[in-house]
Amino acid sequence: MSFDPRSNAQIERIATDFLRRVSPRSLRLPLKLDVLDIFERLEDAPFNLNPGVKDLAPGVEGMTYSDGRIEITEATYRGLVRGEGRPRFTVMHEIAHAIMHMKQMLKMPFVETQVLQRRSLKPFEDPEWQANVFASAALMPAEMVRLIASRNNWPVARPDEVVSVFGVSLPAAEVRLKKLGLLK
Repeated sequence: MSFDPRSNAQIERIATDFLRRVSPRSLRLPLKLDVLDIFERLEDAPFNLNPGVKDLAPGVEGMTYSDGRIEITEATYRGLVRGEGRPRFTVMHEIAHAIMHMKQMLKMPFVETQVLQRRSLKPFEDPEWQANVFASAALMPAEMVRLIASRNNWPVARPDEVVSVFGVSLPAAEVRLKKLGLLK
């Protein structure tokens, strides 16, 4: 079973709509999104999700379930509290699954969601690819990244500045800048 196909542009719109609800300021000013606050408020309307911290399988930093649970490891939570880039990305990635994939996950047997063979999916149908695009767009809104580049009269943006402003990892900043055509 594949997931609903979504383009980059569609996922960007979903992320923008999410930001309008949780942090409208982040669409007007380049800033570090308060992912810890968002994670801790997921139980509230309109999301009604159940965030938690739990031991997960080795190598798994976060997990989203069809019943609305979003679980992250203790190490991921500690990194989130410290404002580290990768844990912030992980949490936004899991939120993306809850927003974009929960309805379809409800229709899938649990085993199928665990052993989904991603290599058989086209990227635009791959829930992991979609969640990564969402996390990137929510943490580094396109217009705010472009604003940083234009303020400095750069034809391209500097990844280190994107890391500093948005609180993301260097690899995440580089991928985002390449996708936006701001890094050669």
